[in-house]
Amino acid sequence: MNSAEYDLFDSSLEGKRLPLYKRMRAENPVYLSPQLMGFVLTRYQDVATVLRDPRMSVAEMTIFLDLLPSDARGEFDPLHKSLSMWMGHKRVEDHLRLQRLLKRYFTPQMVESMRPKAEKLTNQLLDAVAPQGEMETMADLAYPLPARVIAELLGVPQEDSKLLQHWSKEIAFVFQGFDLDNLRRSQKAVLEMTEYMRNIVKEHRLVPRQDIISVMIAGLEDGSVASEEELLANCILLLFAGHETTQHLIANGMLAILRNPSQLALLREQPELMPNAIEEIMRFDGPTQMTVRINNEPITLGGKEIPARSMLFLINNAANHDPEVFPDPERFDIRRKDIRHLGFGHGAFYCMGSALARMEAQVCFDALLRRFPNLRLKSEDLVKHELSPPLSRVPVSIPVLF
Repeated sequence: MNSAEYDLFDSSLEGKRLPLYKRMRAENPVYLSPQLMGFVLTRYQDVATVLRDPRMSVAEMTIFLDLLPSDARGEFDPLHKSLSMWMGHKRVEDHLRLQRLLKRYFTPQMVESMRPKAEKLTNQLLDAVAPQGEMETMADLAYPLPARVIAELLGVPQEDSKLLQHWSKEIAFVFQGFDLDNLRRSQKAVLEMTEYMRNIVKEHRLVPRQDIISVMIAGLEDGSVASEEELLANCILLLFAGHETTQHLIANGMLAILRNPSQLALLREQPELMPNAIEEIMRFDGPTQMTVRINNEPITLGGKEIPARSMLFLINNAANHDPEVFPDPERFDIRRKDIRHLGFGHGAFYCMGSALARMEAQVCFDALLRRFPNLRLKSEDLVKHELSPPLSRVPVSIPVLF
């Protein structure tokens, strides 16, 4: 395959992405894709350089809505408005304004204070499936656990965590192409969650609590948050980012550990390796497959001149398998040293909730390995993923036995 033939929307790429990335790194690491009308980056150094470059802007999701046919754009104005206020899709200065606020909440002390609650929630989910001797990882654990943790963060009653889970799934459609019916589902979820959280905010104004909503309300009062609408939009972001990332971290981690019996045995023998194992899962098959940036001025990467305002598609998973940085990158090794993966981003837009996601994953796998000594995949044939072109895929079914 030469560089002109890379088909980034190939439906048969599942299971073949890493060989494709290897070829791209070797043949054309800064690849101008006619399909994406932008540059695809697959080397670690190039991806890290772009992520920390202050001349870069985040490619807002509204760009893709703006590409809809003119007669359809007006229908999605509410979705456009909400997405434009997400902190991960704003100008750097606006992102940093909200980031400074949220750092008041996302502290090491807060994350550790959430650990007992995460342990309780995890064990409740495992208690429900233990008598069956098996579970479907996605439905029984990876979907509900992050939703329940996010419910705690947002001050949402636990009995409503299934609503958050539903909204997160529906909002995900906005990242999966231009199907109008799916965009309608996403917009409906955004509108429903906005009105639901408006009532939560109203309650918190009357009785402040020790959660992120109260921090954001305080931000409204000191100008860190521009408006109640911006607050509500970023509640939706916190749900989506926290739920989607952590559920895929748990799912991909389950597969990596169970498909590598020697590493599973080592982790049982040395549970103190769990934090490093989570970092290796993030490197080996992290939940964020791709990040998009726009350069605000001309740059040179890999000997190529890239015009200003170009779309740069950063393939995180390709970068995390670059042999120039990670020896023997296709090997899953929980004792790997200096795991400088890009799974949570890099630079100014580094994931605010990374410590929380790490903690949830550690708690989840600690409980699984402690409670189920015979944990194993039910069948490789039953493991299912759903492709989300270009170059992304998400787990949808991972049955396991105890």
